[in-house]
Amino acid sequence: MAETLGHPEDNPDIQTPTCPQPNQTYSKRMIILGVMLTALQIVPGWCVTLLESFFPLVVQPRGWSNTLIGSLFTSFSVVRIIINSFFILTINSLGTRVSLAVFGTFGAISLLCFGFVEYISNNIVYIIVCFALRIFEAIGLNISCNYGYSLLMDVFPRHRTFFSGLAVIASIIGSASGPTFGALAYANIGFLATFVVPGALFTIICLYSYVESPAILTDRPESIGNRPSYWSLYKNFSISILALIQAYHKGCIMMVTANYALHLHRVFHKNQNEIGGIFAIYPLVSSSLGLLSAHLMQKYPQINPTYPTVLGYLLTPVTMQLIGPTNNEDGSSGFASSILGCALLGITTGITRHPGLELQTRIALGPGGCHDNVDTRTLLQTGLKITISLGNILGPILGGLLTDYFGFPMACCIFSMFGLPLILTLLIHMLIAKIRGWNIYFM
Repeated sequence: MAETLGHPEDNPDIQTPTCPQPNQTYSKRMIILGVMLTALQIVPGWCVTLLESFFPLVVQPRGWSNTLIGSLFTSFSVVRIIINSFFILTINSLGTRVSLAVFGTFGAISLLCFGFVEYISNNIVYIIVCFALRIFEAIGLNISCNYGYSLLMDVFPRHRTFFSGLAVIASIIGSASGPTFGALAYANIGFLATFVVPGALFTIICLYSYVESPAILTDRPESIGNRPSYWSLYKNFSISILALIQAYHKGCIMMVTANYALHLHRVFHKNQNEIGGIFAIYPLVSSSLGLLSAHLMQKYPQINPTYPTVLGYLLTPVTMQLIGPTNNEDGSSGFASSILGCALLGITTGITRHPGLELQTRIALGPGGCHDNVDTRTLLQTGLKITISLGNILGPILGGLLTDYFGFPMACCIFSMFGLPLILTLLIHMLIAKIRGWNIYFM
């Protein structure tokens, strides 16, 4: 029989034998469940970018333009915004475990089915099926991952900063390693197997979490009566401007990854294994810095996440300038800067994604007056996914259009300028807050 979930800080009458006190340790099964729930966050990001390193080469003989390819990539993120907006309105009210299992299985089946589209010969049917399956993947994978994140926050109530950071890192690893895995898998095991592996992995994780979690928690959310609204969080100017810059940062990354594979192939004549190796630099750097960030902010809560977040945002347009204009179309120079650019993209992601979320969380819990409970954390994490999805949309579509008209180097240069007004606005607001003594960025 499932044990009752609750936390003394929310209800002093509820006992919590499954939530360790400061002098206790987590059980082995709780740690295993935590690992599985963290790994669950990898697959949606994986699916967003899985196609980018090889799918443009697959559909090029079918006459697909960069704009159509970018539209397919962004269809996942468009649905992701809609689904996450719906989830915000019904947060944790549909039954956490059941929703995790049902939607996770639905998303995994859709992912597996995508592996069979190569057998469709009619181009119109091919396009329709590709878009339909991407939409189904977005619905299933994202809803199940949102409920998985809520379970993760419930299982580890006193280490939420660390495990929130792990979830962010898992998402980064997924989206960052997608192009590498896609390129290597497609080159070595074929189109179908490229989708079987993540689909099977996601199914196993969802079913394990469904079977194991009854012994640890119930489906009742812990924060009844203390649930913040999405509007109450994002009407805060500081949280909103940080969210918009997060969208711009992710857009830069997606603009590069969606168009970079063809550029490397055409200009530098790199094969799929070499392209996959270049793309691997980004997840290695970003995940390493993200893990370090999560550990340090859990161990030393006095660390101010404002400084690494702002530094990363300032480096983003510089990185885009480095990746773009130095890659001359004649291939005479630029490959070394490509590697350096991928590393810098990893650095900016590693020092902004989790610190940025932690900064938003501290603003919400401090000046925002929200409770530190599962719903507040899940709302902020879901809001992060929405802003990331907005970047996933803007990056490939605008990047594809700019690349079609101006070429990849100039497209990077133009795209890097889009976020400068937002970054300047943030810096001005930080200066005003510092002068007036507002306890926002320098808590």
